[in-house]
Order: sequence, then C-alpha cells, then structure tokens
Amino acid sequence: MSQRISYYDVAPDGMKIMMDMEMYTKKSTINRTTRELIKLSN
Repeated sequence: MSQRISYYDVAPDGMKIMMDMEMYTKKSTINRTTRELIKLSN
C-alpha cells in the first residue's frame, strides 16, 4: 500500500486557504449542495 501525501506538509498555505474558505461558507447562508459545488470548482 502506498503512503498518503500530507497536504499540510506539502502546501500549508494552500491548505490554510481551503480551510478558511470552508469555515466561511459554513457560516454563510449558502446551502450545503452549493457549498460542495464551490469546493469542486476550485
């Protein structure tokens, strides 16, 4: 079995941006389906 990549180690700035976006959209009035589509489009 191959090892998994630690995205936090490889691209910490990118992961911070992704987590910040996730927290922002969860606090907004955007419904869950739309939030998932936003994640897929990035």
